[in-house]
Amino acid sequence: MMRYLRAFFKALQLTIQGKQFQPVDVQYPSLTQWIHEGRQLVNEAYKLAESNGWSEEKRQSLRLTLDRRDISMEVILGSVRHNLTMEYPKLLESRMQYNLTALYALNMNDQYRVAQLAQEEELPKNMLQSVQALADHLAQIPPSNQP
Repeated sequence: MMRYLRAFFKALQLTIQGKQFQPVDVQYPSLTQWIHEGRQLVNEAYKLAESNGWSEEKRQSLRLTLDRRDISMEVILGSVRHNLTMEYPKLLESRMQYNLTALYALNMNDQYRVAQLAQEEELPKNMLQSVQALADHLAQIPPSNQP
């Protein structure tokens, strides 16, 4: 019930101000584009891993110790893919008070993990370049007010 009341009052507020509800890609075009490009980069990292013989099993076996926890390459790439596919778009669409703060915090975690993975010498050079490109992309998240 509260959800409907919030939506009603938000619609009333927009009407009084003479504004219209804006879709996410209009309200946050640079973030929407950044998410789309990030999805392409993480998918490219997966394709390169497969083409270099790094199956899911092998990606699971490559483990890094980050913040005193073991985490596999598969979990790192999988969590980034999940966030870029599901979490970031949902956070943009939610229009809640701290949605952008949560998005930037999630991205900071993703960027840290991918940057650490990019330093792993066990990976072939072309895979390292792909992972580094993803880390660089995650580090360059645009501000929410940038068109």
